[in-house]
Amino acid sequence: MSKPENSEAINGKKYRIFPGQSDPLLEHDMFSRTFMPKDTSYNEYDTTDEVVKAIVDNSKFDIPTLPAIGTPIVIGELYTDDGKVYRVRQSHSVTHYDPDDIPALFTVYRVETEEDMTWIDSEQVDKGTIRTYDGQSYECIQSHQTQSDWTPNVTPSLWKIYVESVEGEWIVGVTYAIDDPVTYNEIDYVCIQSHTAQLGWEPGTATSLWSLAKEPVVVLSNWEQPGSTNPYMLGDQVLFNGDTWESIVNNNVWSPGVYGWVEIT
Repeated sequence: MSKPENSEAINGKKYRIFPGQSDPLLEHDMFSRTFMPKDTSYNEYDTTDEVVKAIVDNSKFDIPTLPAIGTPIVIGELYTDDGKVYRVRQSHSVTHYDPDDIPALFTVYRVETEEDMTWIDSEQVDKGTIRTYDGQSYECIQSHQTQSDWTPNVTPSLWKIYVESVEGEWIVGVTYAIDDPVTYNEIDYVCIQSHTAQLGWEPGTATSLWSLAKEPVVVLSNWEQPGSTNPYMLGDQVLFNGDTWESIVNNNVWSPGVYGWVEIT
């Protein structure tokens, strides 16, 4: 592995940095991709935000509490306050304002859990993050820092309604991909153009988005005289003189029209 070219400190702990994707929160023109605590092995991250989240999720790091009002704090440092972890976005002196109320100065990070997590303001969320807002679950489709006027219900460019599976009844707000199956008014449809469902785009109405689901095509073989070891069984279908016949008995060795067959019209 090549040697790191630069290093950056977060709360006094050095992280070795390799060239890669730039991070706008760094104070200088440093390009960052891989970070390494001095006492651990190398780990790959796409952004500085990802390494910060790794620190937040790792209990072995002792993150200090936000210092008293008037104390200078530096960009990139992590602090805890009221059960949350914050990263300083701009160097400044601590004010009397709650960090949640000054998103230009702080980003909030939370440990991901398997339980429903409520959407909050000023949180750094990544693509694929699930949050609940006003009783509805949403999935982040574009990484960003949340803010009060970017709630999931009014920002379709940032969030989509989250469902564990798109199969089932057609639902407004769900993003469907090509070949996704749904049911609407007890009729099965398949998506033919990726889109996010909205009123007026219902299957059966929006023909540019949905088509009727087709039954699998069954190719029938011509009837052949079977032997005792390969008889036709109940439900088997064959072609005989251009017509379709179905066996209504097991171990059928007779030809259609003689015994054990019914013609399907």
